[in-house]
Amino acid sequence: MAQETITKNEAVIHALMNGGLMNAVEVAEKVTDETGLSMTDSEATSLLSKLQKTDLGHFIKRHREGRRFFYEMIEEAKYLAPEQARGLSLKRGKDRYTLEHALTDYPDLAPYAQEGPADETEPEVEETEVRVAPPAPAEPAAAAAAAPSAETYAAPAFAGPEMDGTVGELIQAIASGINVNVRISIKFE
Repeated sequence: MAQETITKNEAVIHALMNGGLMNAVEVAEKVTDETGLSMTDSEATSLLSKLQKTDLGHFIKRHREGRRFFYEMIEEAKYLAPEQARGLSLKRGKDRYTLEHALTDYPDLAPYAQEGPADETEPEVEETEVRVAPPAPAEPAAAAAAAPSAETYAAPAFAGPEMDGTVGELIQAIASGINVNVRISIKFE
């Protein structure tokens, strides 16, 4: 008889179904001990995060204590068969077990499905009418006076060896009215 292969995702689900409150390090250790699969802490964290975003995520409680997150499967969800729990973690496919089907088979799960991170429905956005005021007519004389021009600014005369090169040219260009965003740090010793 051929031995079934188990994925890391299935092993994490199995650890949550058969364990209590655990952090990612404990989940990784439990998966390694029970299945022989090598799993790092970061892999367990990643898989737990992904599970939170599926339909199964409605039934996984996440608690924060200090800088760590602890995960626990709610008691009512521990009655799911392993295939059903795995099916809830799938987004599509023939083995998918929908949340609606789980709620009809296990009505005790309904209060937990109302809240949760795995809500795939997008919130309804009310369409509101936006009124934009027409732009005020600009007077040609006022617009010309408000806009700076190269003739308005007299570029200071920079002379001397200290203002030669790129920095001097940049300062002259800025002074002549070019609109640029520049951060300059000058250190005098």
